[in-house]
Amino acid sequence: MLVIAGTTLAEQVRAEASHGCSPVFFHHVVRAFERLVETLNRGARPQPSNVAEQLCTHLMITQARELACVAGEVYVTGLPISGYDYNFPRLYDTLLPDDEHDHLVEMGEALAAGEAAFSFIALADLMSREAMNAFFATFGTENA
Repeated sequence: MLVIAGTTLAEQVRAEASHGCSPVFFHHVVRAFERLVETLNRGARPQPSNVAEQLCTHLMITQARELACVAGEVYVTGLPISGYDYNFPRLYDTLLPDDEHDHLVEMGEALAAGEAAFSFIALADLMSREAMNAFFATFGTENA
């Protein structure tokens, strides 16, 4: 479900990019989702390397939880059942060991319009160039 969520969110960000004024920001956000999905498709555990990937991972888990509630049985038909399948709180704890991105989740959700759950347009509009650089900077290289 995380793969489906990540793919769906990447497409939503692509669509949102046509209404925004920060094409580089949107390109990097889409790439963050794509990298996370590629990692999951390889069967590996995603390890976010920057705040953008932390935010994308958080949003993927949230989207996957919503998918599980709405159409979960459609996506898991024929797959073995596990007690871990719907343990989304554990996913947050395991894949996101710190909360460096939480304030961005709150901002993006608060500024979302209509039925949207999150607004990358609003987030991009609020970020200075320095904030965007820090958002996409690989952990440990912020001061380099």
